[in-house]
Amino acid sequence: MILIRYSQFKFDSTLFRAFGWFAIPIILQFVLSNGMEYVDGIIVNQYFSASDFPVFRYGSRELPITVILIVSLSSAMIPLAVKRLDSTLQELKSRTKKLMHVLFPLSIALMLTSPFIYTYVYSSDYIASAQLFNIYLLILITRILLPQVVMYARQRNGALFVMTFIELIINVSLSIWWAQSYGLAGIAYATVVANICHTLMMIVYNKVSLKVFPTRYIPFRIYSIYVILIIGAYLASTQMYSYG
Repeated sequence: MILIRYSQFKFDSTLFRAFGWFAIPIILQFVLSNGMEYVDGIIVNQYFSASDFPVFRYGSRELPITVILIVSLSSAMIPLAVKRLDSTLQELKSRTKKLMHVLFPLSIALMLTSPFIYTYVYSSDYIASAQLFNIYLLILITRILLPQVVMYARQRNGALFVMTFIELIINVSLSIWWAQSYGLAGIAYATVVANICHTLMMIVYNKVSLKVFPTRYIPFRIYSIYVILIIGAYLASTQMYSYG
C-alpha cells in the first residue's frame, strides 16, 4: 500500500533494453530447446501410424534425475562464474567429475536392463520404447558437459540462441531424413547427433572467441572412459535384445 501511494510507475527504456538484450535470447533459447519435443510429435504423426505414437512418447525421454542434477549444477555455477570465472571452472570440473561417477554407471545399468523394465512396467508391446530410451540415454555424453556456463558468465546469450537454433535445424532435418530409413530410432538418433553438434559448437566458441579451453572445465580422462563404457553398453544392448 505504501508503494502504491507514494510511488509512481515509470518506464525506463534504457534499463529495459539492457535487461531485454540479456533476457530475450535466454527466453528464446528455452522455447527452442523445449520445442523439439512437439516437433518430434508432428514428425511421428506424419510418418508413422497412431499406434507408434505412444511407443515413441514412452521411450523418447532422458533419465529425469540426470536432467535435474545437471541443470541444478549449471544453475549453481553460473552466478559464481560471473564473479570469479577461473576458480568456478575448477569447481565445475570437480563437481562434473563427481556427477559422472553417479550418472554414467546408473545410465549404463539402465541401458542393459531397460527392456525388462519396460516389459514389467508397461507390457511387451512397448519393448521398442526401451530401444528409444537407450538411445536417449546417450545424450548424457554431451549433457554432462557444461560449456554454457562459460557463455552465460560472459553474457554471450545471443550466441547461445543462434547455436540452439542451429541445433533445432539439424534435429528437424536429420529426424525427417532418418525417420524414413531407421524408423522411430532415427528420430532418437537425430536428437543425439544434434545435441552433440550443439555442445561442440559451444566448446569451440569458448576456445576460439573466449579463450577458455575445454580442459579447464572438463575432466577428460574419466570422461573418455565413461564415454567408451556407455557406448559399449549401448552396442551390447542392441545385440542382447530384439526390439522388433
